[in-house]
Amino acid sequence: MEQVYGIHAVDALLRREPGSIQRLWVQAGRQDKRMAALLDLAVNQGIATQTVPRAELDQKVFGRHQGVVAEVLRESRGGRFASRCPG
Repeated sequence: MEQVYGIHAVDALLRREPGSIQRLWVQAGRQDKRMAALLDLAVNQGIATQTVPRAELDQKVFGRHQGVVAEVLRESRGGRFASRCPG
């Protein structure tokens, strides 16, 4: 499994490869326009979200997650989002 994080990276993933998303974690208390649009897109794609404290997201990734982390399952075809994933 890989993690994709950040508003723009997760938005692109939701639009291009929603079926690859296994889990979508969002930061509790983050209620701005960008997050609302991302959550609407997730709902439209049938992706369930889980709200978690920021500290939990901080533990999942190294870098600026901007309040959203997607866990994705990829085939061994070299995903486009690998650069956003630490390992």
